[in-house]
Amino acid sequence: MFKFRHVRTVAVLAALLAVGSTLSGCYGSFGLTKKLYQANGTIGNKYLKSLVTVLMTVIPVYGVGALADVAIFNLIEFWTGSSPMAANDVKTFDQKTADGTVLHGRKLDDGRLLVTITPVQGEAKSVVLAREVDGVKANAIDGAFLAKVASAADGRTLLITPKAN
Repeated sequence: MFKFRHVRTVAVLAALLAVGSTLSGCYGSFGLTKKLYQANGTIGNKYLKSLVTVLMTVIPVYGVGALADVAIFNLIEFWTGSSPMAANDVKTFDQKTADGTVLHGRKLDDGRLLVTITPVQGEAKSVVLAREVDGVKANAIDGAFLAKVASAADGRTLLITPKAN
């Protein structure tokens, strides 16, 4: 009797996972898996990072995370339209170039991107980038048009500036 109940429970769980993964659209944002990967990527020492990667594979952290994404979080994302794992996603980035220039970007609530460029010497400059149907438009913080990179009908890439018009 105990064995039959155990087998039945495993069968029900397997069926729920199978149905859950098919109802999730088979592909979602995989927020948990990305967060695990990003956490591993923050380790600076390449030997330690390699060791942690092996440990996260042997102790199936990545596997359990991916399974949770497929069976739970992607299903929730499918039905609600938003990922529960994306609620705390960072909307900023920082990058330092070889010459020491610092780029800081922040995604605005309306989908535009605010980018601030700070050179080693000189003052910081900011620009707001917005996607458009045919390219990307750059405006100053006050909304003044700076430039647009667009695709022409013949396949050329165009740089449009205020003086070009």
